[in-house]
Amino acid sequence: MTRWLGAAVLALAMACQDAATRLPPPPEAGILRGIEVPWTVLREPGFRPSVRWLAENGFDHLRVELPPDPEALARLLALTAEVGLGLVVGLADDASPGDWEAFARALPEGRARLWLLLPEDADAAAEALAIVRRRDGERIVVGPNPGEPRSLLGLALGPDLAQASATLEAVGAAARERGIPVYCRSLGLPTTAEGSERDAYYDDLIAALEAHGIPWSLSDARGEADVLDDRGYLIPGVMAALGRDRPEL
Repeated sequence: MTRWLGAAVLALAMACQDAATRLPPPPEAGILRGIEVPWTVLREPGFRPSVRWLAENGFDHLRVELPPDPEALARLLALTAEVGLGLVVGLADDASPGDWEAFARALPEGRARLWLLLPEDADAAAEALAIVRRRDGERIVVGPNPGEPRSLLGLALGPDLAQASATLEAVGAAARERGIPVYCRSLGLPTTAEGSERDAYYDDLIAALEAHGIPWSLSDARGEADVLDDRGYLIPGVMAALGRDRPEL
């Protein structure tokens, strides 16, 4: 198993290196390491201190799957701006064109450190992007290039590293065609590897992505279903998996 994992990690790293030479550059303004959080706990007492702790401990953005709700989006943008985090937002992969229309109407006026996460399916991504740009592309701008939409084509990797490299290459081709940077959402974890082998999978996969500037977000943090509990507080097991103690919140 260890030998197989090593070979698969190497294959993924080579695929990352090959794809990175041909992909559009990653978005500016510094997002690389993120964590997915549920929008349903935005108003819970633990959410604000948890987000602040994440900002102080190596994470630079949140990823949130939102309903087309202007109030929820405005609340998230205010909080992430307050603590210095970027925000990657999107809808469910099965969102309809009408859902994307409502989402586009909910985008804030003015500039924000906001990235739009498109569906993984290339055709659905193109349709969603066209809808949002038609509504007001100026609302999805960050960094030094006003007027340039900051959109990301998301993909999920794992638990098979060999398959992950093939996924990266396939999605990378679609991204190159549309000029959209790639974003690795929902890092998957192997269900059969235990202990050090599982840690090696996780660490080497992230290292391969980061070496080539592909931003990513955790959603299951080495086996945990969520990183926040239903009151918005960080789950102790998640912090242990990340090699950190639970903060005093």
